[in-house]
Amino acid sequence: KDGETVIGSAESADTPHIILKGPSVLPVHCRIKLEDGVATLHPASSALCLVNAAPVVTPVRLSQGCVIVLGKTNMFRYNDPLEAADMRRSMNEKTRKASLMNQSLLSQSLSDLRNPPGSKRASGEWRMFSSDSDIKDIK
Repeated sequence: KDGETVIGSAESADTPHIILKGPSVLPVHCRIKLEDGVATLHPASSALCLVNAAPVVTPVRLSQGCVIVLGKTNMFRYNDPLEAADMRRSMNEKTRKASLMNQSLLSQSLSDLRNPPGSKRASGEWRMFSSDSDIKDIK
């Protein structure tokens, strides 16, 4: 169904459809618009948004399985049931396993975006997530 989902914090004057907590989440952080079966993430100005580890400052199309990070600690995997069904029909067992492995590697590479490899974290500093099971599916 076409429409718009507003994502932000509880501090927003108008309550967002999805309320997030955590560092760097703006009152109106972003919007996800669905038009003619195409989902697009529209970040707010200065909002920390990443799609597949790439910073997003202009609208970007979302596709099945992409990893979305909003703020510093909210991570989601986008699920498009129609696109997923098409992918399942077109994949054989070998390509399906390779795709799952690549998604897992991407998730591992996003484990700590705040600290580049080789840097030292202060004691007690947070980690973004620890495993694929910590990623939430959004539909």
